[in-house]
Amino acid sequence: MCSHLRRALASLGLLTLGLAGAGGTGGPPSVDAFALYDAAARLLRAHYAGPRMGEVDRLLTEERADLVRRCTGQPRCSESQGRAAVNAVLAALGDGHTRPLWNVPMHPAPPPAALDPRLRPTLRWEGKVAVMGLPEWFEVGMGAAFREVVGQAAARGATGLVVDLRDNPGGVLDECLAAAQVLAGDRVNLIGVGRSGAAIYDWRTTAQAQAARAWPRWKGPLVLLVSPDTASCGELLAYWGQQAGGTVVGLPTRGLLNTLARDFALPGPSVLRLTAARATPDGRVPLPGRVQPDLRAGPEVADILAGRDPVLEAALEVLRR
Repeated sequence: MCSHLRRALASLGLLTLGLAGAGGTGGPPSVDAFALYDAAARLLRAHYAGPRMGEVDRLLTEERADLVRRCTGQPRCSESQGRAAVNAVLAALGDGHTRPLWNVPMHPAPPPAALDPRLRPTLRWEGKVAVMGLPEWFEVGMGAAFREVVGQAAARGATGLVVDLRDNPGGVLDECLAAAQVLAGDRVNLIGVGRSGAAIYDWRTTAQAQAARAWPRWKGPLVLLVSPDTASCGELLAYWGQQAGGTVVGLPTRGLLNTLARDFALPGPSVLRLTAARATPDGRVPLPGRVQPDLRAGPEVADILAGRDPVLEAALEVLRR
């Protein structure tokens, strides 16, 4: 499967699952609507831990009754009708971390490979200020690559660091928390609380967290750029940078900061990605829903037409002060 599709299908973090592309041109045989819908319903009832967790059973029951009515008199209720019913429930939940990936079979994760050089963070300079750009997704290996680029900025005498997260939609949870530890040290933690209320993920117990404790930390002035396209793991990195004293510049983030997603197989074959845990720093108090900037700034149409970047300009002004 091509790398950009693999990135787009990577799980946020409780479990990173490698997903293979669809089968041959003929495709797998279609699935009965009720087999598909009931499989999705079982997963939602067992694992969904999003903000409207208490409404899941009602929504599923009502939509299944509607599906029965729509299929009455049909010799076979089609897979497309089952998909439409699943889509209706998920739309009612309104959870940005919970969605189906139709026609995407799920395979066991492959062994980690070296990070593609094209997916590494970039570094450019505005005078003595280092500006780091991030790829479109936090791949496996991104935490170590983030550390290396921050180390290069420090070694070259950067007087400030700007981390541009405006187009970052998230990625593998361990990787963005490892990057966050470069900015915020051991204050970084995340405990994922599942549907039952029990912790099902604890960052500080992971092997990657143990290794990241030995990494050097950025200790100079820090600004993080965010936008409504900054989501999920991108929001976590911005949040912990802000907690470490960094200044966040831009517009409020998308609002997926306090939930974690996981992928589950559906018949078809397809994948159901759903919110499986609430993100907390301590197992009790949830993280905020989104990151609020310390300094609001956003591009106007005239800025875009003129090739200006007022958000970066505002960040550089913060560092000059």
